[in-house]
Amino acid sequence: MTYIKICYFIVLSLVMTKGLYFLLTIFQQEHYHIHPYTKSFLTFYFKKAYNYLFYFLIIISLLNNVYLYLLGFFVAILSLLIPNKLIIKLKLTRRIVRLLLTYLIFIIFLLIISNNLTLVSILYIFNPFIVILINLINTPFEKIIKYQYINKAKKKLKQTPSLLKIAITGSYGKTSTKNIISAILENKFLTVKTPHSYNTIMGLTKVINKSINQTTEIFVCEMGTSKKGEIAQMTSLIKPQIGIITDVGYQHISTLKTIENVLMAKFELLNAISNDNYYILNGDNELIKKASSKYQNIIYYGFNKNNTFNAQNITISKDQTSFDIYHYDKFVRRIDVKLLGRHNIKNILCAYALIVLLKDKGYVITDSEFYKYVNQLEATPHRLSYELVNNIHIYDDAYNSNLVGFTNSVEVLSKTPLKKVIITPGIVDEGKMTKELNEKVALKIKDVFDEIYIIDNYSGRYVYNKLSYLNNIHLKSSFREAYLEVLSKYQNEEIALLIENDLPDNYLVRRKKHEK
Repeated sequence: MTYIKICYFIVLSLVMTKGLYFLLTIFQQEHYHIHPYTKSFLTFYFKKAYNYLFYFLIIISLLNNVYLYLLGFFVAILSLLIPNKLIIKLKLTRRIVRLLLTYLIFIIFLLIISNNLTLVSILYIFNPFIVILINLINTPFEKIIKYQYINKAKKKLKQTPSLLKIAITGSYGKTSTKNIISAILENKFLTVKTPHSYNTIMGLTKVINKSINQTTEIFVCEMGTSKKGEIAQMTSLIKPQIGIITDVGYQHISTLKTIENVLMAKFELLNAISNDNYYILNGDNELIKKASSKYQNIIYYGFNKNNTFNAQNITISKDQTSFDIYHYDKFVRRIDVKLLGRHNIKNILCAYALIVLLKDKGYVITDSEFYKYVNQLEATPHRLSYELVNNIHIYDDAYNSNLVGFTNSVEVLSKTPLKKVIITPGIVDEGKMTKELNEKVALKIKDVFDEIYIIDNYSGRYVYNKLSYLNNIHLKSSFREAYLEVLSKYQNEEIALLIENDLPDNYLVRRKKHEK
């Protein structure tokens, strides 16, 4: 009996670990913020199939019967075989390791004071709340560690007084703009950029402490935000000489609540830069243009001819983008690039504005060099990048989505003569604008695509409901289901496939309560 019970509780602990893995993954995807995390587990976690099996296992534990333990052992194995189906796996960071250690100490402490394994097992039901408790216990230590990392980064920057620091923020476009700028600069200068989407204060400190040294000439950093004060904290650390705002829109309005708050959050970057330095701003955005009127040393870029640098005579095909750069109304040169979409025209205009500005600071890249470097640019993965897979031309814009980027992607696909298919969950994280923006998206795609696959979630439902009268629209439970169906259906036919947005687990589960 004793051995059977021990084996049973070992397997039971594995089931508990599986549930904890899911919770920590969501917690990590929510950047360790408790409020959005609670939305996720309250609307989804208790509905997971293996939890129902676990409740049954708890009853078996209470009955203390050898035959039931054997039955429970096989039920636990079945529970372990049910996949979590996580899109983004848990990253074993130092913070996660600290959370796990504290969790383990907490469980051992409960075992010691209760001397009841069954009671501790029952507590698994409250695992979501235990994660919150463990995080609160660790909060003072996390603050100390955060302070140490920031202080170390400050000292590192003081040791490199000649370092030129360029900070980029915006509702969207900041990662692509950062990658284009860095790809150009690193041809001539020792350049460090924040990798991937490292755009938090801790992400910046990690890059500074690991990658910046005495020989580094230029540091290009991305700054993101989900609440007021975050960009101000980052600019206080970096003290950039050049600030870039790519755009201000409704992205992440679910946390910042209003477009005015989004604008104020992004302008924390400008407020931190001294008057003798420079700003490069998207002049097509009326919110930015109006709010920046009180600032000096501004370079505007965009499509409007009154911008400092603007694009004219634009030609977009399925595999190339061409345009003329103008300085106000004066022609500069023709640009031909492999990057697709109007948003990349703006990104390149921003990069050109920067190299003109850098000439005055002693970092010289000639126009001919700029053209050469730009012509070598490759698309950032999952940001309207192109790939041919067998007979399917895939235009991958899965990283994130907004109305501007979505519209540009649709325009690119409209240029191909092939049958066109789209897979999308719509645009997320737009707060009260979600319905309006996704209905606009629906109108943009209905006349372009031959087949429309909508991923079933809160945002995608608005697209689907708007177009439900069409025969070529399909509602699918996951991206994987839609993608496999497309691959199967078009094995022998050449098509163009647009993948527009793909959601991590926290966005999918957060919206379950809204679905009907």
